[in-house]
Amino acid sequence: QLVFVVLGLPGLLVAALIMLTVKEPKRKGGHKPGGYPLKEVAGFVSANRAMHLPLLLGVLIMSMQTFGMNAWGPAFYERTYGWGPAVAGPLIGVAQLVSTLIGLFLGARFCEILVKKHDDAHLRVLFFAQVLSLPFVAAAPLMPTPWLALGLNAVGTLLAGMGGPAYNAALQLSTPNQMRAQMNALYLFTIAAVGGGLGPLLVALLTDFVAHSEAALRYVLVGFRLVLGPIDALLIWLAIAPYGRAARQRIAE
Repeated sequence: QLVFVVLGLPGLLVAALIMLTVKEPKRKGGHKPGGYPLKEVAGFVSANRAMHLPLLLGVLIMSMQTFGMNAWGPAFYERTYGWGPAVAGPLIGVAQLVSTLIGLFLGARFCEILVKKHDDAHLRVLFFAQVLSLPFVAAAPLMPTPWLALGLNAVGTLLAGMGGPAYNAALQLSTPNQMRAQMNALYLFTIAAVGGGLGPLLVALLTDFVAHSEAALRYVLVGFRLVLGPIDALLIWLAIAPYGRAARQRIAE
């Protein structure tokens, strides 16, 4: 508990620093200076359901995989390879830190390149990030050594991380200015609250009631990825064309 408190406190300082030193940028293309009520936000989502329905479901399934693996990753390394928390924790943390940072910057750069030719570039990058990362994260739990598993997970995390900037930019570019906070809240609630709860729970239930063995966690994680990964990629693919139309409309405005 003390670790959580110590790590969380600097966030308050950063928030205060931004509030006091960073000016709100001037908005363009806005029609509701006072913001949108929730009823209109719901109407916007409904009117653009061709994009938001598959995208929202896609990021939900994506977050279930991420939270599921993050929650059960340390247990996987301990049950499969004998790496306890003191060994697995620092190695997993460093590998994820490095691979995620590289993936985020690469993803942002790919978006900048593709957007010159494609209005739907951001969701294309998100789609390819999910497809390319799937073989690595699905194969990692089957590796004969923990180092190979750690390496494949790092590569998969790097590739999946490329979708982060793409997803965030797509959500902003396809939403009216004064509605962006509510839209972000909707997606963050889906990702963190729903996906963050269902992902670890589903892995636990599958291990207990399908695999019937704690030692079979590695196979549960493989199946988890192989079943859910293609589904979230397909859903994101379905959102690409509607996103391109919504982005063009927002840019025109």
